[in-house]
Amino acid sequence: MRRYHRIFDIPVSMKLVEGLLRKDLRNLQQPWVRIGVNGEPSEDWPLTVRVCEICQEEGKRAVVIVRLWKLPTQEVLEKLKKASAILHVSLCALDAEPFRQARLEVLRKHRELGGKAVLRLVTFAFLEGDTRWGIQEELLRWGGLVLEQPARLQRSNPTWGLVDQRRYEPYHSYVSKQTSKRWFTAGQLYDVSACVTACPDCPNQCMTRR
Repeated sequence: MRRYHRIFDIPVSMKLVEGLLRKDLRNLQQPWVRIGVNGEPSEDWPLTVRVCEICQEEGKRAVVIVRLWKLPTQEVLEKLKKASAILHVSLCALDAEPFRQARLEVLRKHRELGGKAVLRLVTFAFLEGDTRWGIQEELLRWGGLVLEQPARLQRSNPTWGLVDQRRYEPYHSYVSKQTSKRWFTAGQLYDVSACVTACPDCPNQCMTRR
């Protein structure tokens, strides 16, 4: 954010240049594209929907990864489904119950419309006896597709005091192939599809193959 002189909590929509996007999509080898890697798609649903439509027109499937800071309307969900977009909603046991339930309802609605809905579950190895274990496992059983994403933590993160630090090891980046001295992870905790490899090596491909 410092590099591009942006303030993290003030979202700014990217400018859509349709011709350039279409050119990039035609040069893309893989049949799908992620939306929401460097931003939050729910902050501008009209833009997100239009990008998904362009992806479909160019023969690519859009994977929309969101926290859902702004909930989509029924119309938005219908358009995402029509564009064959896969909706990934990121949740974890640290989220407040009203927040979790509202986002799970969006996943259920998208699935009921015939869309593909995925709970992107950010997991933590909590201390023994912590009630958040139960919340985490309840999310795991939400009733639809789950993709586990093991959380990465720094010691300065307030959550560091909530986890069993003995289970955390230095994070080994599957992109840079380097082991971090600042970030730690407990790795995959559950027997489900998980985001734990480099994208080209992943058997799930953001659940587009499921």
